[in-house]
Amino acid sequence: VRWSSRGRPPWPRSALLDDAVVAGPRDVWIVGSQVAGTRHNPFRRPLPLARWSPSGWSKVPPPPSSSYVNRLSAAAPDDLWALAGDDSGAVSAIEHWDGRRWRTVPTPPSLSGAKAEFHDVVAVSAREVWVAGSILRPGHRQAALLMRWDGSRWNLPGDVPAGAISFGSVAPDGQGGVWLGASNYAYDDHRILLHFDGRSWTYEKAPRTNRAPEVFDMAKVPGGDQVLAVGGNPSFDEDSRGWMWVRR
Repeated sequence: VRWSSRGRPPWPRSALLDDAVVAGPRDVWIVGSQVAGTRHNPFRRPLPLARWSPSGWSKVPPPPSSSYVNRLSAAAPDDLWALAGDDSGAVSAIEHWDGRRWRTVPTPPSLSGAKAEFHDVVAVSAREVWVAGSILRPGHRQAALLMRWDGSRWNLPGDVPAGAISFGSVAPDGQGGVWLGASNYAYDDHRILLHFDGRSWTYEKAPRTNRAPEVFDMAKVPGGDQVLAVGGNPSFDEDSRGWMWVRR
């Protein structure tokens, strides 16, 4: 097994890769951005989606209702899910690709009037898609948000534990539940990993590491119950350190 080049995607050389997903044996999607602006006022400009097939790279138009896409997940080549946003940088739209076109998937009516931001999406099958993020309702504190798509509608499963203000990453556990990377009010180093089994929540004790760790992404290893988490402590700026945790 070795790495090999698949040519250059149709992007500028200064492009930054934001996310990638394998939709099938010969179907890979990537999303990215480019740093623009000035030295003292930089910003990231979204780039067109790029898709690889045996014939090479091609551009894919973004969802018509959104300016950019920053997260992808796929259950099949014709079942791709994306988190998208607008020029303000807020990611609050959920888009679905059916193999021919994009369509916006409405959020639950219970979110009406609230400010929701989505940070991660994972498509397990056509009837199991999870979206993690945060929600701010008028007159309330920000809280973590988890939604599950059952093939026809979104469900908000269970009461999120008090103190969790945001979910930044989500990974399936292979048994109908999920693992989550969380942020909390108290910056408790041991309350940033959670498991939801479909009925109840459990905090997982995190390994001893540097202060204020943050989970950037999680993934379940196929064929078992091993879970990988990667992250760091970005609030420490130049003293930050990256890490990888494994749950066996």
